[in-house]
Amino acid sequence: MDHYSSRRENRMKALIVDDNIAIQEILSEILVSEGWTTEQTGDVDDAISKLESFRPDLLILDSKVNGLNSFRILDEMEDGNKVRVIIISRSKETIPDDNPNVIGVVTKPFKSSDILSCIRESDLVDSDKNAKGMIHRFFGNNQQSNDAGDAPFEHDVKFGHSYYVIEEEPDMVYELGMSLLKTCRLMIITAGRTKAVNDRFKGYDTKVIGLSTKAKVGYLEMSKLGTLMNMVMSFIEENDRPVVIIDSIVQLIGVNGANTVMTMLHQIISSSKVTLIVSIEENYLSEKDVDVLSSMMEQYVLE
Repeated sequence: MDHYSSRRENRMKALIVDDNIAIQEILSEILVSEGWTTEQTGDVDDAISKLESFRPDLLILDSKVNGLNSFRILDEMEDGNKVRVIIISRSKETIPDDNPNVIGVVTKPFKSSDILSCIRESDLVDSDKNAKGMIHRFFGNNQQSNDAGDAPFEHDVKFGHSYYVIEEEPDMVYELGMSLLKTCRLMIITAGRTKAVNDRFKGYDTKVIGLSTKAKVGYLEMSKLGTLMNMVMSFIEENDRPVVIIDSIVQLIGVNGANTVMTMLHQIISSSKVTLIVSIEENYLSEKDVDVLSSMMEQYVLE
């Protein structure tokens, strides 16, 4: 049995190279949940060093790191190095097609399932059974269930999927929530007036949390993300079919930063069977932040 084969019997190791910390964390959490050991870096030179010290089985490589082409990492690999490589690229980008280590190219904005599909189709997993287990365990939060209750409602919104809506003012995000009210319970996190939200959902069993940039009676300060997460997680645990709506993440990002808020969204989606729906203003997020959001959630566009 060769060295590489013997390692496959133990925990597989993945090195994630991306200068966006939120994407690092998302990819790491996916792999760790499946038994992988991971390390992350946002620096090409550090990644080259880790190829020797960490000796990963898999390299997930953003095509540009800190604005520079990162493919020289492939050139630095020793002959015979069997690390498998998944490249994350942008559209219309020229990707090396003559490197035998590359097992897949995923174009931004990507979904986590794209990464897992590349792994499933490689020799990094030994059977379809293992691959299906990976998809089932992680995507239990986002894949459509076979339960009859998961049939599409108005707007073709499905429980267990998560969505983001680009709109100037929160409106469609409420409509999507309304379409799930027959079988789900809603928590609505609003940066607006809680009375207006309560009036809109009058007669329905919904939980409304108001956010404020400063201390205000009846509202939660936006900077207290830990408290907000505890409230969200308690709501999820107490309800069979929970739906969490954040009617605007702009203010949350303004107070806490994009990486912190993106990580929070990912934690909510990954926690258990839940649907998360968020509203975001057009052109507010950077290209990298849109990539992160798209890797976690589907964009809902009204036909």
